[in-house]
Amino acid sequence: MRLSQSNLLMSLPKLPTRLFPSTKGGHSFHPTALAFGAFLYVLGCSPSHQTHKPGIEFTQIPRAVVVGGPEDLGHINGRIVDGVPNAQVVIYARSEGAWWVQPFRSRAFTEVGSDGGWGNFTHLGSDYAALLVTRGFQPPAKVTDLPSLNSDILAVASIKGSSAKP
Repeated sequence: MRLSQSNLLMSLPKLPTRLFPSTKGGHSFHPTALAFGAFLYVLGCSPSHQTHKPGIEFTQIPRAVVVGGPEDLGHINGRIVDGVPNAQVVIYARSEGAWWVQPFRSRAFTEVGSDGGWGNFTHLGSDYAALLVTRGFQPPAKVTDLPSLNSDILAVASIKGSSAKP
C-alpha cells in the first residue's frame, strides 16, 4: 500500500503542543530546548580559536634625518605583542633610499626581553623598521625594500622618524 504525504502525516502519533504547563500568560519550554539554546549562545559568544600573529610596537623613535652618518646615533625601543619564544628583532634605518641593518652589520640582532621589550642604538635615518625573526634568519646588511613575512620573518613594522629636535 502506498501512503501519500498527507496519509503519512496522519499516521504519525500526536505530540502534545505543551510539554509543561505554562504560567498564566507565559510560554513554556522544554528544559532540553533551553539547555541547547544556552549552549548555542555560549558557542557563538566564545572567543574564536584564531592563532594570534606576532606584532611589533615602537615605544621610542629616533629623530628623522635626510642623510645619516656614522656618528649620528639614537635610541629605538619597542615591544613585541604575541611573540614567540627565542625570536629576535632586526632593526633597519632608511637613509639615501636604502634600508641599512642596525646598529652594525656585525651586531644585527636585538634580544627580546621576557616582557616583550626590546631596544638598541641605531644610526639616524628618515624611517625605521623592526623585523621579528627566528634564530635562523640571516639579515642582509642593505635592502631596497623591506622583506615580506615568511617562515623566518614573523612580523615587520616601520615608522617615520620623529620630528622632535635633539
